[in-house]
Amino acid sequence: MQQKLIKELKELTIDSPLPGVKITSYPEARLIWTAIMEGPEGTPYQGGHFEVLICFPENYPFKPPKFYFQTKIFHPNIGEDGRLCAYCFLPDSDWQPTNTVKYALEKILNLLRNVNFNDDLNKKAMQMYREDKNKFEEFARFETIMYAT
Repeated sequence: MQQKLIKELKELTIDSPLPGVKITSYPEARLIWTAIMEGPEGTPYQGGHFEVLICFPENYPFKPPKFYFQTKIFHPNIGEDGRLCAYCFLPDSDWQPTNTVKYALEKILNLLRNVNFNDDLNKKAMQMYREDKNKFEEFARFETIMYAT
């Protein structure tokens, strides 16, 4: 596991960084990383910087890491506690040891661009999105300015 984490960290920080994502690891906590993700352009999150905690299980890569938003974000698929919808958690049945953190982070960035209507962890955000997308985007932009800039 340690070698795979080292290889993935090198890929994400040196060899092939994901645009708009900065990864930090902690030598004293080898199973925890932090990602700072820039809000994607053309979304209400543009201009924001969101801290995401990445927690690896002891049996990684056979079980997926968990991702938790530490920065407050108003999104239908992200709970007020920072949990992500099942789509991004990559349930154990969908996770393959060949998957990478980069793959999961790309899914999270995609989720910020495209709401998953099948998994609403923030019911207020989903209701607002369905009823008045412009109002949702305005409120999400406001929250981004308040908490992520």
